[in-house]
Amino acid sequence: MAILSNLKTLRGLNYDDFWHSNHLYNVLMGSKRSKKSLTTALKLISLILQHPKNNILAIRRYFVDHKKSTFPSLCWAISKIFTDPHTNQDHSHTYFSISSPKSKDLYIIYKPTGQQIIFHSLDDNQRVNSLSAFKGNLNISWIEEAYEIESIEAFDTLTSSITQADSPYKRFYLTFNPFLETSWLKTRFFDLSQEEKTSQSIFTKITTFRDNEFLGKDDLLTFQNLQINNPKLFEIIGNANWGAAEGVIFPNFIVRAFSSHNMDILVQKSSLPYRHMSAYERENLIYRQNPRFVDHYGLDYGFSNHPATFVRVTEDRRSKILYCHCPYFYETNLSNIQLSDKIRETGKSKCRIFSDRSEPKTNSELYTLGIKNIKKQTYKTIEEGIKRMLNYKIVIQNTPHSKPAIQEFTNYRYYYDPRLDQLTRKIAPSADHYIDAVRYSLCDVLRMDLTGFLYV
Repeated sequence: MAILSNLKTLRGLNYDDFWHSNHLYNVLMGSKRSKKSLTTALKLISLILQHPKNNILAIRRYFVDHKKSTFPSLCWAISKIFTDPHTNQDHSHTYFSISSPKSKDLYIIYKPTGQQIIFHSLDDNQRVNSLSAFKGNLNISWIEEAYEIESIEAFDTLTSSITQADSPYKRFYLTFNPFLETSWLKTRFFDLSQEEKTSQSIFTKITTFRDNEFLGKDDLLTFQNLQINNPKLFEIIGNANWGAAEGVIFPNFIVRAFSSHNMDILVQKSSLPYRHMSAYERENLIYRQNPRFVDHYGLDYGFSNHPATFVRVTEDRRSKILYCHCPYFYETNLSNIQLSDKIRETGKSKCRIFSDRSEPKTNSELYTLGIKNIKKQTYKTIEEGIKRMLNYKIVIQNTPHSKPAIQEFTNYRYYYDPRLDQLTRKIAPSADHYIDAVRYSLCDVLRMDLTGFLYV
């Protein structure tokens, strides 16, 4: 069979620079229908055929996503390469052993040599460096939708676990749709000079639907109509410019300098008529009166990879603004004793603090450690809390310590399902510890004060 001829025909001409790249990092950001994933799949299968010790590790943030992205793309590439152009007969199963798409453990094995494609996810407890191939090493990695990796630190930890050993070389292929300009991917790969890219062995390419010469007339007409009817969206999903194309949950938050001390004064003046009330009366009646500025406190638990986060939110009830202060702390590996000590250090241990209801044991331990006014959040769903937040204009305090908060609000969005070609109500994977703490804090707000709650 003319396998090499098939490859040349399938990959087209617009990806020649990517196809011939021998760099350590090969990064493709592409618009919809730019065939970046299918071209990468073809490239990976060609690497299997190129050297008998090449093995591939396909990585997604969540394992279930392999079944609708990397796995079918690689199966398509194998089928296309091993289909006889004269008889149109598919010989792929003669050369490859392929698991069922419904299988719990996905795999692809090249029968003549035993080379493997192993599918792995970052939610898997099994470490990458504990994975092994029958022959050679897992020296080639494909990270699909690379923006789902939350930080450069997580990426570096992952890539340092991949070994070359007796394999001929080591390669990383990263593919993703246009994403936010604040993404670590832009800083790490795209904002470098050509000299820096060369010295670090980085190849980058931004692709669009124009690079896919196999698109039909109706496909091209769809993009033309999008350019006319929604030019802002077209810039992202048509021209592959940086930005969140769809699903952004908090599009109108702003970052602005404000003084926490001045907020203290506003809250104190606002609550002067109610100082004679007991704590119980204030908690239950303050919202039925008319103090303009009110403080709320939220606590999101975490430990190893997830920081415990304690926040203060000042609500301007008249203007419907939430002033989100920089977090009191945003730290990992805090024991409950350390957590209680840190809350006391803030001077807010006697305030009503809403926390995650999924950890009743932690709530109970904090109570015994002296944090007596901790309450579990009362939302039935995440969406209920999000709706509360959407009643307000959100202002994040502009300080260096607010960087995690800004990143979270920027990246927080609904998950786009490429198989269905539509947004879902599922939240896309990203850090959300600060947002969760803010969300919990608003359990304090009575539903009658949320003018848009039933309509958002």
